[in-house]
Amino acid sequence: MPDAAKKLSLEEFLVWDDGTDQRYELLGGVPVAMAPPTEAHGTIVGNISALFHSALKAPCRAVVEGGLTVPHKQNQFYVADIVVTCSPLAAGSRYVLEPKLVVEVFSASTAAHDRGVKLQDYIRIPTVEWVFLVDSTEKRVQVWQQEEQK
Repeated sequence: MPDAAKKLSLEEFLVWDDGTDQRYELLGGVPVAMAPPTEAHGTIVGNISALFHSALKAPCRAVVEGGLTVPHKQNQFYVADIVVTCSPLAAGSRYVLEPKLVVEVFSASTAAHDRGVKLQDYIRIPTVEWVFLVDSTEKRVQVWQQEEQK
């Protein structure tokens, strides 16, 4: 883990390696470890990903655990459960270019952050047209859709 007093820039974070397989998001310049997903969470992500895989046509694709940068916050980096993009594959990129749809599967412990901070950040990404927030404990999905520009 980097020195707690030193915050990382996005560029530093994207090349940082703590020597483990732990996954991190960057929140306010601070790497924050992500808890391992529950079985329910993994099942939901797998099922949604399979639906996207069968419905999308190239070059569009669903990226599981897709990295997302937030243009208006240079010290934020999220790992969304699924990100759909139609941009060409960028070999070696640590994040998804031009995300169109973002899916977050949340639990009771992550609901407030996912519905609040993350949703507000995702909808400010210019290319994002849809955000699905999927409850892992109830049969409920919150959908945000970009309004068409007239």
